[in-house]
Amino acid sequence: MLSLLPFHLPKFTSGLQYTLEQKSTISVNQDHFLQPEEEKLAHHLIKLQEFAFAWTKNKKGKFSSDYFDPVVIPTVEHCHMLSMDSECS
Repeated sequence: MLSLLPFHLPKFTSGLQYTLEQKSTISVNQDHFLQPEEEKLAHHLIKLQEFAFAWTKNKKGKFSSDYFDPVVIPTVEHCHMLSMDSECS
């Protein structure tokens, strides 16, 4: 569930995973489309949901087992039709 948003955003403080260093690498307003308070809100929302993001490579591409059962995709061994040599038999 999403948290209620404050009317006045607090000054940024580091979270457990979304740190000041992480904040400096994320460009939420690279096109300068957002107003300063909107940019501040984007960082606030990222911090509120910091555990939903993969901050390291070992977390990338994986769903948390707390929420999802492991998925096994059955496959059938096959050979490409253009490589019809003896190893495909």
